Amino acid sequence: MASKDGFLLYHDGVLMLVLGPRPKLKKIAGRDEEVIFTLLTVKEDAEDVGHVARAGGKIWCWHPLSVRHRDFSSWADWVTAVNNLDQHLGMNYTVYLHCAAGIHRTGCVTYLLFRKHGYSPGNARAAVFNLRPIIEDQINSKFDDIEELMNRNGGF
Repeated sequence: MASKDGFLLYHDGVLMLVLGPRPKLKKIAGRDEEVIFTLLTVKEDAEDVGHVARAGGKIWCWHPLSVRHRDFSSWADWVTAVNNLDQHLGMNYTVYLHCAAGIHRTGCVTYLLFRKHGYSPGNARAAVFNLRPIIEDQINSKFDDIEELMNRNGGF
């Protein structure tokens, strides 16, 4: 699945974006990815992840998208998170993207990233599901909501 601007998930054979649940604190330093990209809120102890990530020599990016924001009431926050993620991937950093379960917020941000790079809705869904198959059963319908929002806001 190619995009119109050459966005790639692999660089020199390395997967650049890994999706998953909140990492266990004691395992963060041992992760292969250079960037830990957190979508947790303060109430979900996101700052604990950041402290451990930085202490382990990782870059930590934090975009506190709450579970209730899955209704996309703050579209600008989602766009900011996607743009920041895209920036790190564009600098050839390997990124571990997570929320609490690695399904809802993680899946939506990843879907938006693919749409930003010109993937069709169907190809964006397929790419997200390929990266983390459990997402398909959990939030497939949320992608329709994202498409409506993109149309209302003039695309990405």
